[in-house]
Amino acid sequence: MAAFFARTENASNTVAAFHIAVAPVGNAVGAILGGHMISRTKRYKVVSIIGATICVVSYVLILLRWRGPINVWESLYIFPASFGVGLLNSSQFVGVSTVVERPQLATTVSIFFLSQQMGMMIGASGSGALLQRTFRNSLVRSLGDRVDSVQYSQFAALV
Repeated sequence: MAAFFARTENASNTVAAFHIAVAPVGNAVGAILGGHMISRTKRYKVVSIIGATICVVSYVLILLRWRGPINVWESLYIFPASFGVGLLNSSQFVGVSTVVERPQLATTVSIFFLSQQMGMMIGASGSGALLQRTFRNSLVRSLGDRVDSVQYSQFAALV
């Protein structure tokens, strides 16, 4: 996300990082509050649904509102999105640990966290590749025949 702000807002890396500084705070608050809600109500599925709903609404807002210049208040849409992820992490962890038998718990939790990390890496690299391809196709459409002589590596250097 910092690269998004650096490119769309022409911001320095420091300013771009400040736009997303609320994400880890939202994630931590969501995880702590989710754990507290689960310990009080003993209902992790409800917390999962609430977290997923908050994430979907937040990311739809980001998709709809981040079209032009983004002010500081609009960059705070990241907070509820990361808050929802924190709720989901707590509730999914509890859900996995309640379903699995004790001897398989350590292996299951390790695979659970490994899968999350792999999903983030695949998502980040896949979205970068998709954005490069979309950018290239947009340039080809805009420039037409003039682009045929330019190599793809030159397009990638622009991104």
